[in-house]
Amino acid sequence: MEKIELYRIRDDALIHAYVIMPNHFHLLISIRQGNSISAYMRDLKKMIAYEYYQMNRMQTVRFWHSRFDDFDIVNEDTYKVKLNYLHQNPVRAGLVKEPEEWAYSSARYYMRDEPGIITVSPAL
Repeated sequence: MEKIELYRIRDDALIHAYVIMPNHFHLLISIRQGNSISAYMRDLKKMIAYEYYQMNRMQTVRFWHSRFDDFDIVNEDTYKVKLNYLHQNPVRAGLVKEPEEWAYSSARYYMRDEPGIITVSPAL
């Protein structure tokens, strides 16, 4: 989560929503003109993998899939669908009963107005 915030600041990105799962993460993110979502994701994934290898004294092995899904959200209805899908991930995985119970998600921000470690900018 700290790395997502670090690169959010570096790239002047807007994180609209997030969920960090045990084996993957989801972001609803806008990248300011002149910056690249591909560069953001490349650098974020590279740093997370590097630190994981260092913490576990591992040699480099494949840590991430080589791609990420990039989907343009063009209207409010699609935004709401994606936001709900993202926040329901821990519920579908059986980790919590309600989305706002998952500490590693922006659901608490949306449902309880509680800030998290990642700065959320809800409006598109």
